[in-house]
Amino acid sequence: MVAMRRTALLTGLLLTAAAIATAADAPCGELPPDWRTKLLLALNRLRAEGVDCNAGMHNRGAPRLSWHDTLDAIAQRQAIWVAQSGQAQHWGPAGESLTQRALAAGYAPVAVAENVALGLPTIDAAVQAWLDSATHCKNMMDRRLQDAGAACVMSAAGPAWVLTLAAPRAVTNSTPTPTR
Repeated sequence: MVAMRRTALLTGLLLTAAAIATAADAPCGELPPDWRTKLLLALNRLRAEGVDCNAGMHNRGAPRLSWHDTLDAIAQRQAIWVAQSGQAQHWGPAGESLTQRALAAGYAPVAVAENVALGLPTIDAAVQAWLDSATHCKNMMDRRLQDAGAACVMSAAGPAWVLTLAAPRAVTNSTPTPTR
């Protein structure tokens, strides 16, 4: 029942949001320019409707994600590394963590998550694989995360898909306010 609901939800998402309908059979180099926007629409619909991430947790009503150029660049660099190494991994080329990569790019996260898929032919297949994995599904449904970026790079093993999600630290005024 849960698997049927998840599959029906994903199918509905992809059709209704046109999310990937135009890109479903396209390798990375042939994806339409707006594939990231369509992915974001699909993710936001998943978050709004809720998904059982194989742990009885539906997370209905998670806040909408917004596209963030810095996270997009982080995802792009990781997709290049995954394609070059031929391994779906979460460590950068020098062994740096996602948090370290985010900080180096100028994004100070309070929370970060990354979904990676290698060799899956379409973004539909990558999203479905992430939904079928409790950890990756929870990443996509995490209420704390509000920013997103994604990338796809072709490799000898097929497309390397990376979805980077994060929430920034609150900006605080570090200058003391003078008192009289």
